[in-house]
Amino acid sequence: MDPASNTVSRITDVVPANFLCDSQTLSGVAQSKLADETALSALDEEIPALEARLQQLKAETATLEQLIVDKANEQTRLRSSIAMHTSLLAPSPMRALPCEILSEIFLDYVAISQPATYSIFNDIVAFHRIHTPILLVCRRWRTTALADPRLWTTIPFAVSNNHERRFAHPMISGSREQQTAYWQALERRIGATSTLPINLLFHLDSNTDFGTPTYAISTFQTFLRLFPRADTISVYLFRGFLNHHLPRIPELASMIDGAEIPLATRVHTARVFFYEDQAFFRKIMSAIPNVEILEIHSLAGGELSLLQLPNPGHCLRSLRVSASMPLVDVLALLDRTPLLETLDVRIGAPSTETCRVVTHTRISTLRLSGVASTQENDAIFQHLTLPALRSLSFSTIDDENEWPRPSNITFLRRSGCRLTEIALRLLKIDDTLLMELLSLQKDLSVVQLLFGYAGEGHLSMSILDFLSTIPKGALNRPVPALEVLTLAVLPRQLKRVQRLVESRSGDQAQSDGIARLAKVDLRVRLKGKKTEVKRLEHAAMFEALVSAGINIELSYGS
Repeated sequence: MDPASNTVSRITDVVPANFLCDSQTLSGVAQSKLADETALSALDEEIPALEARLQQLKAETATLEQLIVDKANEQTRLRSSIAMHTSLLAPSPMRALPCEILSEIFLDYVAISQPATYSIFNDIVAFHRIHTPILLVCRRWRTTALADPRLWTTIPFAVSNNHERRFAHPMISGSREQQTAYWQALERRIGATSTLPINLLFHLDSNTDFGTPTYAISTFQTFLRLFPRADTISVYLFRGFLNHHLPRIPELASMIDGAEIPLATRVHTARVFFYEDQAFFRKIMSAIPNVEILEIHSLAGGELSLLQLPNPGHCLRSLRVSASMPLVDVLALLDRTPLLETLDVRIGAPSTETCRVVTHTRISTLRLSGVASTQENDAIFQHLTLPALRSLSFSTIDDENEWPRPSNITFLRRSGCRLTEIALRLLKIDDTLLMELLSLQKDLSVVQLLFGYAGEGHLSMSILDFLSTIPKGALNRPVPALEVLTLAVLPRQLKRVQRLVESRSGDQAQSDGIARLAKVDLRVRLKGKKTEVKRLEHAAMFEALVSAGINIELSYGS
């Protein structure tokens, strides 16, 4: 059969028998069928790509579904955490405290956290270590603390780069570019608390290089403006600071040299550290005529004369001088300070000038240190009469003579004072005279005998026996009012110490009018080699003494 007949037979398969059409219609139908076959072939080729896209969408859908599950779980955990924290915080007593009570707690915390330091820089460091944690706990604590000016009456001024970054006053935030606003805000806050006592700490040193001269100058200017408002001042001026930084900031050096210190009649307590140049020191002293408690620390060594100071000291009640003072100056100073109650000085070499005996009726506490010889010791006590003396502290005679001297016994007899406390340190002890001295003082309640006999760092057996209530010899009249005892001893003397403590703690002692020891501190010195072996040998005795309430501190020496 020819092709034409095949074409006709195929067409007849799809066209009804009674359908009548011409040849043109039949040709169009054939072409349409061929086009459909081409389109179907193209669709067949697209199917693999579509199936791949479908698999990709399925994978993405699975990822999104897992992310939804994870986020839902995280929401659940967060809700549980919020509920737990809410349940913990809701009944917290601290959250229920009124701000006024919280401020009082902060004030007590600051008061009990103040360390006993002799360094202005350490005081500045302590100020920030104490105050900064309060501001970092929570927003309510910070707001409450900053709203109470009583917490910020200490104003630390420390001039150096490190100090500027670390020790900006935490009640006011400020950067180097905002120093003017910093000090203005500080002065406004101080002005709003005019009834509160202000403590100024000023530390100027050359240990570290500082940053902008603007900060150093504004710091000093603000210190001067606040100076008349101060009740307590602490000033540390290291002259080497100016010499070191003079090429960089000559305006600050000239400002300090030419500064007129304003009068500060409110200052009652002052600590002044100075080095070499006394000009600024004299300006400070002339500006505080009503100071009552004064500490003077000369960092340059040598002797210091206070007689040239313009401040007469008519209000002075306590004086501590770390530099050596000539005896003639000390005696003259006592004439100028009729209200003085506490004197703590280092006596320099005895003067060739003739000195008269000075009687001072108010001094109750005398601390003498750095005495170079028994000649100086004799000169001091031969020219003093202190009938009101209650506490005597004496340390460091550098020569080989023993203490006390006959001049000390004569001084006590002449003064007729009734000591309640005596402290002897770094001395060689004359047993007989010491027992005589202690026997004269029936009111002694505190006795400290440290590093005494023969420079060995311990006391003799006879002194230990004398302090007990066991009768032994005409001079053995035990100190009846003794309550606090501090001794330096050797391990072999521990049994003697235990007997001493027991003798003063028994019923017989109390019936004889002997006070019970309330506190005993021992400095036990382990000498020679194998000190650890010696410590173990006496461990049982140490334990027995500690269990009896005795404090023991071990020291080691050759």
